[in-house]
Amino acid sequence: MPLRPGGRHCTHLDEPTGLARWLLWQVSLPVAVGVVASIGTGVLLAALVLRLSGTSLTLDWPTISTFSAVAAVLILLVIARRYRH
Repeated sequence: MPLRPGGRHCTHLDEPTGLARWLLWQVSLPVAVGVVASIGTGVLLAALVLRLSGTSLTLDWPTISTFSAVAAVLILLVIARRYRH
């Protein structure tokens, strides 16, 4: 393993690609879990309420996809900003 100045060993976080990969996992995984949980919870609650009222459930998948895509873009923006600094 190569040594850094001062005699310390380099880690995978010292390399730019390693840091970017680490940030991707640290930011994207919690957001992805949150998006999946919120979609599932929202659909479940909507289905329960609409079943009680006797109304059928129709999901607006384009809107759901748009909000999920916005979350993905925000993840990439956060990583790009942290990677530059």
